Amino acid sequence: MNQEIFDWINSFAGKSLVWDGLGIFFASYLQYILVLFLIVPVFMSSGKKERSKNLLIAFWALAAAAVSRIGIVETVYYFYCHPRPFLIGGARQLVETSALCSFPSGHAAFFFALSMVVFLNNWKWGIWFFAGSILMGLARVFAGIHYPLDILGGAVSGLIIGWLMNKIFYIFQTKNAR
Repeated sequence: MNQEIFDWINSFAGKSLVWDGLGIFFASYLQYILVLFLIVPVFMSSGKKERSKNLLIAFWALAAAAVSRIGIVETVYYFYCHPRPFLIGGARQLVETSALCSFPSGHAAFFFALSMVVFLNNWKWGIWFFAGSILMGLARVFAGIHYPLDILGGAVSGLIIGWLMNKIFYIFQTKNAR
């Protein structure tokens, strides 16, 4: 089923310059915009206390993303390396990437962890981050560099780590507020 869903989504690649351009943008460049928007609330803050809170949220979101990407994904890669779709054959690859392991997606793990922390602290911003993370994940399947289960695996690990790191953030914040 994973292969069939991949084949269907990836079958649209290479047929339209507009869709290919959007797919490449979402798969490769949206990540920079999301990280940039992580720090926007820091500069939009009206006071020192709000700025400090937003800076802490950004720090914890990045920490959760790093733990998910480096801690979880790299550990899985060490024990299990599933090849990327373009290595198996038949994929229309729109984005150049390393031939390293495919499952779970490091991008999905990173950005879903980041999105979870943002969402748990500011649901309005969090919804936009989740929308971006979902678009990025779908685009990476469209671009031929991940299977759908790679994205799902990365998303689940990111969500769990984001939730756990947010819990730690609140314990840390409560302890320091005393």
